[in-house]
Amino acid sequence: SSWLKEYLYIPLGGNRKGKTRRYINLLLTMLLGGLWHGANWTFVFWGGLNGTALCIDKITEKKKTSDFLKPLKIFGTFVFITFTWIFFRADSFSTAWTVIKGIVTFQDGITHMFSWTFVAVAFLVIATLAACIKARKTKSEVNGYYPILNLDTVWGLTLFFVELGLLFGLAFTGEAPFVYFQF
Repeated sequence: SSWLKEYLYIPLGGNRKGKTRRYINLLLTMLLGGLWHGANWTFVFWGGLNGTALCIDKITEKKKTSDFLKPLKIFGTFVFITFTWIFFRADSFSTAWTVIKGIVTFQDGITHMFSWTFVAVAFLVIATLAACIKARKTKSEVNGYYPILNLDTVWGLTLFFVELGLLFGLAFTGEAPFVYFQF
C-alpha cells in the first residue's frame, strides 16, 4: 500500500487538489492497484470496490460515530472487505457470481463451510464488542481495525486459540497456487 501511495496517489495529486480530486485519486489508485494484481476484470472490479469504500470512508470520517455504532462499523468493514475478496480470487465474474449465489442460497458444496463461518463471525463480533466495552470503561479508543485482546489472561488466550482453531479448521486444504505465481 505504501508503494501505491507514493507512486500513484501522491503523483496524481493526493488530497492536495480538493475533495473531488481526492476521491478521484483514491478511486484511480485502487483501480490501478487491482490491475497491478492481474490482467483480469475481476481484479479491477476488486480495486474499484475498495476504492469506492475508501471514498465513502473519507466522506464520512468527520462524522462522530456513537459507541453503539462503532462495533457495527468495524463488523461492516470486515464483511465488506471479505466480500470483495471473492472477486480477487475468482477467475471470472461468473465464478464470483456462483460463489455469491452459493453463500446467499446455502447451495450444496459450501453449506458446511458457511455454517462454520457464522461461528467465526460470531467470535469476531463478540471480541469487537468486548474491545469496545473495555475501551469505554477505560475511556480510551479501540485502536486499529482489530479488537484488542489481552493475551496475558486465560480468557484472552482461550479466545485467541479458539479463533486460531477456527481459522485453521476452516482453511481450504485443496491445492491452489499462490496468487502471485501467475506472474
